[in-house]
Amino acid sequence: MKLRHPSALLGALLALLGACSDSPTTAGAASSAPGAAAPGAPRMYTSGTNICSNQAVPAGYVIISASSVTSCPNWAPGQFNRYLIGIPGTQEVVCSISPVPSNYVLIAVGNNPNCPNWSATTKNTYSIKIPASTEVVCSISPVPSGYVVVATGNSTSCPNWTATSQNTRTIQR
Repeated sequence: MKLRHPSALLGALLALLGACSDSPTTAGAASSAPGAAAPGAPRMYTSGTNICSNQAVPAGYVIISASSVTSCPNWAPGQFNRYLIGIPGTQEVVCSISPVPSNYVLIAVGNNPNCPNWSATTKNTYSIKIPASTEVVCSISPVPSGYVVVATGNSTSCPNWTATSQNTRTIQR
């Protein structure tokens, strides 16, 4: 088969690739590009898209990572001004500046250089999930409607840990 206009076909393919390069095509797509998910982090979000950081995060979405681009306001080298947002899966690692949807709980904190407020010693991510009928959550976690606190405890995975403090709650439906 002989193509009459191979340059037109090539141009269309390049345009299509360019349009898709800024958005994830599959949940769990890993990349070493700025704003990519940390290696080993759960990647179960859907409807991933980029927004400028001066925009409100839509209800039900979470901030997966951040990056710096000249096409968004407030660009400066090394400062995040764009967020990758998505609808979280059943368990997700999100930036700590992210809203937490009402039916999710916070089960751990972590550290990711692709989220705002990163330093080697600062926790700047939350691990969130849809709770089971009984779940141990960090004490700073919201308690979803229909759940009650039945116990308290202590975990190094949650903020404000000390050997003697209570920084977790067990919730039950």
